[in-house]
Amino acid sequence: MSHFCTVVILPPDVPQTRAAVEAAVEPLMVRYYQEREVEPYTTKCWCIQFQEQDSHELAEKQADNEVGSFWIAVADRGEPFLEWKRRYRASLEAALAAESRDYQPNPQCLTCKGTGAYLTTENPEGTHDYWQFADEAFSLHRWLEDGWSERGVEAITTTAILTAAFKHEGDAPFAVITLDGEWHQQGQVGQWVNDWERHDDWSGEVVALVEQYPDHPAAVLDCHT
Repeated sequence: MSHFCTVVILPPDVPQTRAAVEAAVEPLMVRYYQEREVEPYTTKCWCIQFQEQDSHELAEKQADNEVGSFWIAVADRGEPFLEWKRRYRASLEAALAAESRDYQPNPQCLTCKGTGAYLTTENPEGTHDYWQFADEAFSLHRWLEDGWSERGVEAITTTAILTAAFKHEGDAPFAVITLDGEWHQQGQVGQWVNDWERHDDWSGEVVALVEQYPDHPAAVLDCHT
């Protein structure tokens, strides 16, 4: 399970009170709620996805052996993050390319009955099973404890304050919801948020997104998946 930081940009007329911000954030977050049911659609079955996941894990082990994991190469040896990520991705993609992609469904699968696909109402845009304001989260959330708080960032803030903090720290939240309701994120959330999947210049992308909405209220959230 993962906790991750999401910034929500709100309309300029939303008062910066807890109740008003919560009322504005909630309908935006409903779209991305994992438990929201949608119209039935056909999707790839878990019995296929598990095979893909196994292949990915094997490829990761190979990349770890060839290049070194994030914790060994970057945290322990001090290799520059972007250089490590470039080499790690190249090794991972080579290992994945060598894997067989002709995954066959399990004929005994109770979900798809051996077809490899099933009908579902699961939300394909689902990103979280709950959210809270970041100042309600546990102490692991550095975005309100260290550099950001020194720059004046609070759970209810403004885009101007966020932009200054992002530029100063070179850091950014995992995801941003812009005023049009669209979700922008830097990587994929699995059991944990994987550092190697982050965009090379995500902080720059976030600044560009946020600067489109000068002097808007914004909320800093802790999301869980």
